[in-house]
Amino acid sequence: MLAELEVVCPAEAVPGRLRQVISDNFELEVPFNRLGLPAVGKFSRQASVTLGEARSRQDGATIIPIVWRDARSSNFPEFKGYIEVIALASDRSQIAVVGDYVPPMGPLGAIFDASIGKHIAQVTVEELLDHLRTALETRDVDSTG
Repeated sequence: MLAELEVVCPAEAVPGRLRQVISDNFELEVPFNRLGLPAVGKFSRQASVTLGEARSRQDGATIIPIVWRDARSSNFPEFKGYIEVIALASDRSQIAVVGDYVPPMGPLGAIFDASIGKHIAQVTVEELLDHLRTALETRDVDSTG
């Protein structure tokens, strides 16, 4: 699974700002219409999110490990992956979420995942990135580094 977008934020500032934005109890929301449902609300789950230590790759990208799981139920998959940060210009970066999950509940979970779960997961990652872009671009540079 991969989702990426461009943000107006220097690459070196992204890891620190992400730590300010993402806390252990993070609300992930997906508008129903993004899931192909009537636009009458949002699918919302409280997630436990953990960011690992940022490290640089040889190609200059920064990798930040990320794990998230539903904070209240084991009936949702645990996502493991990383956030990749690539400098595009002095004030612009590309951020991407790369990772995967194993559907819970064995064969029944695999059937659900094949029919709709993968779509929900992809849209959730895209919504997360959009939320992060908004937060990264509105942070006060002096207070976030």
